[in-house]
Amino acid sequence: GGCGSATLEVAGMSCAVCTGRVERALQSVEGVRRASVSLPTGRARVEFDVDVDVGAETKADDSPALLRRLSEECAYAVTSGGYECSLLHVSDPRSSSGGGDDGGITLADNAARMEAARSSELRSWRNHLSFACLFTIPLVIIHYSTMHSEYDPNAPPSWVEWAGLYLSTPVQFGVGRRFYSAAWKSFRMDRVLGMDFLVCMGTTAAYTYSVIIFCMKLFAYELRDGDEDMGGGEDGVAEHDHNHLKPTFETGAMLLTFVALGKYLEAYARGKTAGALQTLMQLQPTIATRVEIPPEHIIKHESEGGKDGTATSLDPSVSLHQLQKEEVDIADVKVGDYLLVIPGARIPTDGVLVARDGLKRGPSHPSSTSADSSSDSDGNGGESADRFVQSAYVDESAFSGEPFPVAKSVGDTLYGSSVNQLSVLLVRVTATGSGTVLARIVRLIEDAQSNRAPIQNYADAVAGVFAPTVLVLSLVTFCAWVICNGDVGGQERLFAALMSAISVVVVACPCALGLATPTAVMVGTGVGASNGLLIKGGAVLEEASGVGTVVLDKTGTITTGRAVLTDRIELADRTRPGDPLADPDSDPLLNDLPRGVDKEDAGLWLAACAEVNSEHPLANAVVNSARGKWGADVTRSAEGVRVSDFHVVPGSGVECLVKRDDDDD
Repeated sequence: GGCGSATLEVAGMSCAVCTGRVERALQSVEGVRRASVSLPTGRARVEFDVDVDVGAETKADDSPALLRRLSEECAYAVTSGGYECSLLHVSDPRSSSGGGDDGGITLADNAARMEAARSSELRSWRNHLSFACLFTIPLVIIHYSTMHSEYDPNAPPSWVEWAGLYLSTPVQFGVGRRFYSAAWKSFRMDRVLGMDFLVCMGTTAAYTYSVIIFCMKLFAYELRDGDEDMGGGEDGVAEHDHNHLKPTFETGAMLLTFVALGKYLEAYARGKTAGALQTLMQLQPTIATRVEIPPEHIIKHESEGGKDGTATSLDPSVSLHQLQKEEVDIADVKVGDYLLVIPGARIPTDGVLVARDGLKRGPSHPSSTSADSSSDSDGNGGESADRFVQSAYVDESAFSGEPFPVAKSVGDTLYGSSVNQLSVLLVRVTATGSGTVLARIVRLIEDAQSNRAPIQNYADAVAGVFAPTVLVLSLVTFCAWVICNGDVGGQERLFAALMSAISVVVVACPCALGLATPTAVMVGTGVGASNGLLIKGGAVLEEASGVGTVVLDKTGTITTGRAVLTDRIELADRTRPGDPLADPDSDPLLNDLPRGVDKEDAGLWLAACAEVNSEHPLANAVVNSARGKWGADVTRSAEGVRVSDFHVVPGSGVECLVKRDDDDD
């Protein structure tokens, strides 16, 4: 059968035990082939057998409904396990576009939901940490400022012990409530003793121990005050039994505060490591400019490149600026729509180039003009060379890693979220939503971050038995102290053994074991994605440790990706007859150069005057070098210099006319 997939958003996971529980819940749904859960992103990826429970009479048209039903069953299974779960995306391999049902959720919406989930978790742990610090800090100050004071074990509870009781109780049952709930949920659903159980057991034992000692002192004093026979004598309880025993209210409060701090830092780190994926999602524009084009203005050409066997172009007599425009939400864009993309804007979605309009004026030179249609050197019946011959340039570095904009002609494919350079483009939409290249890249990164590294399987296996092992060691420690500490009285020996057992549990509370590997994978893939390197999961990272040689074959991979003018070589023997540079003394302009331009730099200045109106990627290098010498006004228009008659000669370069206002030639 076929294989579909779904992406779910899961909230409420805190450690590796949680991810294991969610995976088991997903795999319990009939029809699920594989499930993987990412703690840092809070996403679950599920693969289905789309033919399950359908039978031989199933049609391909039934596949989307089946995938939707299986996805909803998975979300219900996770919700039944005590977590918040919502369906983000369903992918159907049988659909013609290879996409699926994304429920109208755009990549920007997806990024916003991920950010909202991360912010909510971070805010929750920040509130818990603030609440814990409000009581724990005074408790610690009181404890350490009085710890060397004289202590009378037979006296009633002092103000220090009363303060410890009052300050530790809100922390134990306020902050600790979240851990109690998570531990009970884990045990009730899976009979698993996880990391939350260790926190609860350690802090509860320390708090209970302190309360017992506190009550012993309190009631022993009251009994001794009411009946002097109970307080004296050789067997007096108050005199001997709880000697050297002190309440340790600060232990549980400090532990819960430090664990809350750790959880806050983990949530902060997960939000940062997921930032690269969110940044990639946010590349997609949220608004598109849709235009209505009458069918008679669309010219169809037979072509193998089109989706329906045809390619389209716009009637040359139609100006893009005259088309009726409307701004629409990206979710409302449909395949077959025509979109207008202005210079500097991101292309909203995948499509093909139908037409382009070159800029009529340079951005820094209002006097620059484009070629007149009547002077077109190609003789194409009046069609302007810079509109119908010169390519449009699009920055696709986010996809290909190429540092320079890519030339695009009518009929070429355009990728959504790539950046248009200096032309107005008309694009026919060929894919939307989950069918775009950017959406597929995002899913690839999500899959990579949810796939387990081989070493993570060992870490998860240890985490699964870690809490029970600690509990057994704690019991062994307790028994050993009771049996071997024979020099101490019975009650004191019991409390000493209890304190040692509590210490074993307390030191085992951190969740670093279950979080180290997935966090490392998340950081690695996230940093790679932000630098244009897609890493397909933790297994690849683990295998990369054995790489001995790396071969880099693309410009921009180990360079800055920006063209910079380094040298100028003027080939005097290559100049054409009549070229001013061949005989500079005969040209009025070169004999009267603008202020700051000397004859040695005349070639650079003239080249910059020509390239300032060009869209070619290398033109910026020439113009930027000139601006470094003469500022933003490269053409020196303030001194009466005018640049006109700009032409693009495909395959050869550009040409223009540079003259002063008072020059009649």
